[in-house]
Amino acid sequence: MSLAIIDLDDFKKYNDNYGHITGNYLLSEIGNLIQNNLRTSDILARYGGDELAVILPETDAEDALILMERIKNKIDESKFEIQDFEVAASDEELNIKPKTVKEKFFRWLTDKGVLSKNLGGFPTMHVTVSAGICYLSDDIDDKDQLIKRADKALLQAKRTGKNKICLWNTVERE
Repeated sequence: MSLAIIDLDDFKKYNDNYGHITGNYLLSEIGNLIQNNLRTSDILARYGGDELAVILPETDAEDALILMERIKNKIDESKFEIQDFEVAASDEELNIKPKTVKEKFFRWLTDKGVLSKNLGGFPTMHVTVSAGICYLSDDIDDKDQLIKRADKALLQAKRTGKNKICLWNTVERE
């Protein structure tokens, strides 16, 4: 059995720029993409704010790495629509026209390369993920060790550039 912990890279900026409702929608879309690439025996769960855990029964480290790399690449190649944008204060309080602010903001993000327009007219965003994988082995006594080691592998993926998958056996041992 293997455990993968997946984290959306720079998720805070999505929440800060687009609001928590949009951030939650993005996380849901990522979860759907992951679920569609898993076997029926695999278990996907939300683990933390923007972290997902995938339990992969009867899966060794090599197969888990292949699967997670495939999922990471599918997410990297996808464009996720931003269908809603919330301004922190109400439009009346700011005395501005909402469409003008939204259009200017989306145009600025598009010019900076953060967003691109899809054929439906909604802005889209590029998203990447990092993941850490630990597999069940003789030196793991309980689930807490499995989780801790998958999390350490995830932190290594984040520290070494993001948009990466790291295995516990390639991470410095405790």
